[in-house]
Amino acid sequence: MLMAALKFNNQKGQSLIELLVALGIAGIFIVGMTTAIEVSLKTGSQNEFIQSASLLAQEELDSLVAASKNDWHKIGLVVPNDNLSPLLEYFVDTSVQPFTISAAGLHESKIVGNVTYDRYFVPEAVYRNNNGEIGSGAGYNLDPATIKATAHVSWGNVSNKISLTRYINRVGNYIFKQTDWSAGVTTDQLFIGKETIFSSMSPLDGIDYSGEVGAITVKTAGSGGGVSGSIDSTNPKHYAWNDIIGWIDFAPVGNPCGASGNVIVSDLAMTGCASSNVGAIVLDCAHSPGSALNCADPLYQNWKVSNINGNLSGYAWNDNIGWINFDYSQSGVAYRVRIQNGNFEGYAWNDAIGWVSFNCNHINPASANSPAASCASSGGIDYLVRTNWNVPANSSAELVSSIFDTSITSGALLNSIMWLGDQPTNTSVQLWVASSNNQNGPWNYTGPYNVIPSYAAALNIEDHYNKQYFRYKVNLQTDGAGISPKATDVIINWTP
Repeated sequence: MLMAALKFNNQKGQSLIELLVALGIAGIFIVGMTTAIEVSLKTGSQNEFIQSASLLAQEELDSLVAASKNDWHKIGLVVPNDNLSPLLEYFVDTSVQPFTISAAGLHESKIVGNVTYDRYFVPEAVYRNNNGEIGSGAGYNLDPATIKATAHVSWGNVSNKISLTRYINRVGNYIFKQTDWSAGVTTDQLFIGKETIFSSMSPLDGIDYSGEVGAITVKTAGSGGGVSGSIDSTNPKHYAWNDIIGWIDFAPVGNPCGASGNVIVSDLAMTGCASSNVGAIVLDCAHSPGSALNCADPLYQNWKVSNINGNLSGYAWNDNIGWINFDYSQSGVAYRVRIQNGNFEGYAWNDAIGWVSFNCNHINPASANSPAASCASSGGIDYLVRTNWNVPANSSAELVSSIFDTSITSGALLNSIMWLGDQPTNTSVQLWVASSNNQNGPWNYTGPYNVIPSYAAALNIEDHYNKQYFRYKVNLQTDGAGISPKATDVIINWTP
């Protein structure tokens, strides 16, 4: 009986010990679980802060991209242009439209869920090598059309900070395209809706811009090049007209300057004498009998009517009416005398008698509606001055465009140039581009860019960065046998 009681009591004691051990182990687990829950809560809260900070940093970069698309110069002006300048801190002010960039050194505060975050970004210059790869050191040059922006967001103590980086490019594509040059050379340098004009060509008559509408080629027709020509003596192929003194004869019988005074057209000048009702009209000082204005006079030495590829300039002289100008401009319009396919065209000017017309087909510059003298179709005479001299054949010619205004006063970025047309074997087309912040220049051309039709040549960004005005040159080279390339379009891509 005693043994049974002892056995029973011993079993009760063992159960109590087991209970105490179990409670101890449970306490350990409860303390561990409490610590784990506390750490988990802290981690969750920190993750929430990091997530909010990341979103704020991403928002700052997105706002910066939006500001750059509206006006690149807003961010381009805050980027250091070398790797030696200190890096400065800014923020994007989204409280105004369009977005602006703050002054240097300023941050902004953003509150999210009762937590205050400090936000700003740091812009840095970007450098690329010839392969377009970003890097630094030798062989890497500044890329002014790209910036590196790093957004920083911090909260609480200094160690709580998120940073995100993005490369932002200058974007936006605009096209300048000239497809027609048929209006010819003009003294008005700006296009301003006159996309059919150009500024100049070399030689002076070297580009054929009217033979095919919407195309330019080298003017290869011509028989000059050292071969002098005379004036056609067939009536009325040797007469010019003036409303006051009447006919001027460039192939007179019994020349007033003698036998040596017959009018001759060469590659350099028109020499000799014409006859008129007011006496001899002398075309060069060597044929000025009895005139005070001979070649010996130091004030008028070597005066003449010059010929450059069929474009006449300089002066003739008459003792009664004075100088006759073969390249006269009035109200900004040039009225020079030209030779086209052997036919004289245009007007000369004299202060005493006014316009001298060399071709009945041309309208008197003094009145848009009244011809100086009409052709036979209008009841007049088919007069003109004609020569067997012709423009020398050209192997190449160059055209200089008028000036295009981007209207971006803070400057645009020129990206590429290309041309469309035909390029026969052994011919070539070369392009140049110039840009400036003044419509009067200076014009420093870059090139030549040798590209085949429809392929764009990339321009050097640093050469044409933030310029308001630009223009181009195109050089056309024949195959040497009279075959010319044909340009129908010149296209320049630019970014505001």
